[in-house]
Amino acid sequence: MAGGGYVVDPLVKRSMALLSMTVFAVSVLAGCGGGTDKRLTDQASCDLLSTDAISEATGTTIGEGTEEGRQCFYAADGSPTAAVTIGAGAPTAGYPDQEPPPGAPAPEEIDIDGVMARQASNGDMCSVDLWLDPESEDQVVSVVFIDANRSDEEVCTVSATLAGDILAGLPG
Repeated sequence: MAGGGYVVDPLVKRSMALLSMTVFAVSVLAGCGGGTDKRLTDQASCDLLSTDAISEATGTTIGEGTEEGRQCFYAADGSPTAAVTIGAGAPTAGYPDQEPPPGAPAPEEIDIDGVMARQASNGDMCSVDLWLDPESEDQVVSVVFIDANRSDEEVCTVSATLAGDILAGLPG
């Protein structure tokens, strides 16, 4: 062998290249938000935020929530124009790497306090799924905010704020 170098088996070369690409991909994804140590435990969806916190974030007086399954539904007192739904373990913006159904808005990946989230909006409605553990749909918090008197951007800001408030209050 010329030059005193080592001959590297082609299989080893491919394995090293694959390992390098995997390390690179993981480091890129780590910078884009991922999971967190915070977890949903046995708390009910209506216990994830107080009505005062929801009222403050929405700028609207919100009534007590009504729990149905894994979701809690809130409506503005005396107004049919604003509503909030909070769900635990029930994604509303779709699963990561899943195409939306025909006619549905394509979700965008966002970061909420270092945690991966998916946001989908459609006019006066915005849904944010906060994936505490990207591998488990049981560890997703969903927030949907609807307000006929606000823009797409405004309802998404409120949804993301509510998701961040829930994240801040979770154990972990």
